[in-house]
Amino acid sequence: MDTSIFDGENNRFKHGLLVRLRQFKDTDVKIVLAEVIRREVIGHVARAAAEEQSKLKSALRGVGLAWQVAPELRDSILKSLFNGQTPASFAEQRVEKFLSDSGIEVISHAERVKVEDLVEDYFTTKAPFGKTADKKNEFPDAIALRALDHWAEETDCQVLVVSKDNDWSAYCATSPRLVCVKDLAAAIGHFQQSSSAICHKLSQLLRGGALETEVRYRLSAAVDTSDFIPEASSAYSFDYDVEEVEVGDVQFHEQDDGSALIVVERPEEDVIVVAADVEITYSVTTGFSFSIKDGIDKDMVPIGSTSQTANATVTARVLFTFEDIQAENPELAEIEVELSSRYHDVDYGDVSPSFERDWDDEWVEPEVSDQG
Repeated sequence: MDTSIFDGENNRFKHGLLVRLRQFKDTDVKIVLAEVIRREVIGHVARAAAEEQSKLKSALRGVGLAWQVAPELRDSILKSLFNGQTPASFAEQRVEKFLSDSGIEVISHAERVKVEDLVEDYFTTKAPFGKTADKKNEFPDAIALRALDHWAEETDCQVLVVSKDNDWSAYCATSPRLVCVKDLAAAIGHFQQSSSAICHKLSQLLRGGALETEVRYRLSAAVDTSDFIPEASSAYSFDYDVEEVEVGDVQFHEQDDGSALIVVERPEEDVIVVAADVEITYSVTTGFSFSIKDGIDKDMVPIGSTSQTANATVTARVLFTFEDIQAENPELAEIEVELSSRYHDVDYGDVSPSFERDWDDEWVEPEVSDQG
């Protein structure tokens, strides 16, 4: 695996697909990771941890100023959360535990990669080096790939490489021992071929009835932690508030065999975990409040509002755990949804206040004061 796979799974080591790699520990299937990729993953986890830690510290400073919270109490909160651990040490500990729990062997490049080979590849623009100006950034990938290639030759085996990087695919195409696939679920599925008939059966169940209703409910709940960002233009200044998000169309991406599912784990004989790539259309209703600047006192004066609905298309990876799979109607025990991103743009085009009067409102005759 390369770094793009870990990033694509948001470095979630206890959920999603990465945790499914544990099933291969102490089996004939060996999972290996280049040392360079191990270091890159640690760096990415550390950077994310540092960014979130910085946000928390900033938020606590703001709370301290607004609520007059003593610095000692704020420091105590930080200490209780992080226990003095740095982002770098936290990241290394987390990644090492994942590698150990999954039985992943780290492949060193020290004795396997020669500098002269890398230099030759660089100047002849051999994959993964391209012809772009930033090709020097591909040195880590080149080291990782050559180390894996050398290890495959040492052990006399074929290696299934998982990477979304086209340069990795290009290198593997020139290697007799490396085969590249772009999707982790598909890679795991290569070792679950005997379950293809079950996938077809479960695919049919998911496309109708109570199971489809449950899937739609979970997809609706998944956006509770997401932010939909309205993209709009107007002749007026405006604020917005996302009022409602509803699940519309749901499309399962089909595999080459026509099934929408890939088996990623068989934890028990009668239990199966399958993955699906799903494209969801969410209907997003947003309220817009408009204002203009008063030419005299420069205050912003409200002039009206409107409510608009637009669609946003979001991709997600969904994991389904089924029990009693030999029965006519297997039981759906668990659903995990991982959206492709936390933030989703929604295009509303040009927006403006609604000045139309609601004629359904009952007309009330104004009272006339008695002047006599």
